[in-house]
Amino acid sequence: MEQASTTTMAPALAPTDVELQQQVLDELAWGGRVRPSEIGVAAHDGIVTLGGGISSYLACMAAQEATHRVRGVRAIWEAAHQTWPSGRTCRLWA
Repeated sequence: MEQASTTTMAPALAPTDVELQQQVLDELAWGGRVRPSEIGVAAHDGIVTLGGGISSYLACMAAQEATHRVRGVRAIWEAAHQTWPSGRTCRLWA
């Protein structure tokens, strides 16, 4: 009789702050809807802070979506908000 394998995979370690920051920047660049040069990215214990200027509401939402796609991101810090002439608000930018 064959024995079932009891091999278990070790849980993935959370990325370091520097790794998480770079992964977010890479994801922003990959998506193409946001220029990473427009955005400052910082990370601490899975919380990502985005800052800088952004050209449009759609770019702001794209940045938020891209950041949430990165493994290890627990939250995005929403320190301030910006309102565009259309009246739409994005709570990410200082």
